[in-house]
Amino acid sequence: MKKVLKIVLWSVASVLFVAALVYSRMYYNQRACENVVINIDYESQGAKSDVFLTYDDVRQFIKHRFDSLQGRPMADINVEQLEIKVKEIPYVLDADAFKSINGDVVLNIKQRRAIVVVIDRSGASYYIDESGDIIPKRYGFPADVIVCNGNIPAFSFYGKNEDKAYKDSIMTNSILGDIYQIARAIDGDEFLKKEIAQMHVNAKNEFELIPLVGRHRIVFGAAKDVPEKFEKLLLFYQKAKDYNAWGKYRTVNLKYKDQIVCTKK
Repeated sequence: MKKVLKIVLWSVASVLFVAALVYSRMYYNQRACENVVINIDYESQGAKSDVFLTYDDVRQFIKHRFDSLQGRPMADINVEQLEIKVKEIPYVLDADAFKSINGDVVLNIKQRRAIVVVIDRSGASYYIDESGDIIPKRYGFPADVIVCNGNIPAFSFYGKNEDKAYKDSIMTNSILGDIYQIARAIDGDEFLKKEIAQMHVNAKNEFELIPLVGRHRIVFGAAKDVPEKFEKLLLFYQKAKDYNAWGKYRTVNLKYKDQIVCTKK
């Protein structure tokens, strides 16, 4: 008898538990969204990014695309669609959205981080981020990054609706891929980030670097053996510092394998 009673009690408890879950789910789905909580991560690999995207930008974007999420039943809010649309913003690297148990929609955004601003022959300018993607320049939101100018063709890839495969092909098959490769190496070294102020592409599609300290020009050459060339440059700076010789040279040439050729003033 006790065994039967225990089975009955467990059955009733299970039914009540399932009923409570169903009721809670129904109540939650009918519940209106209380708030849209937006979090923007401006850091990448420990490096602070310049701000391209503000919280107000995101709020206005959501209002424009979805009218308003606040006050809408939770069941009617598609967080996957919200993520997809937010990722269309050219300054967004990644987005994650979910519904919280207290009735909020939480949107976490990771902003792109620019590493170089490119100025082409036509005068148009744009950024390349650390992933090698193009970021349109936003006036009023400057980035403190290295500048690259000179013999750079004009490419028509502006706008968030441009085909990504087309942009990727340009990055792979043009001078922009070389610019990214060198800028990425500079961005990865704290000393070089502070010392190299400008990259210039000459008529031969070779690179020259302009330092912030010292009145010399660094002849880098083609974007080949990039790590080795920067190792040589860092060694030169160390040795030149030891002999107080930073200001004695007009050019520092890294083009030749296993050697540095310097021209005195």
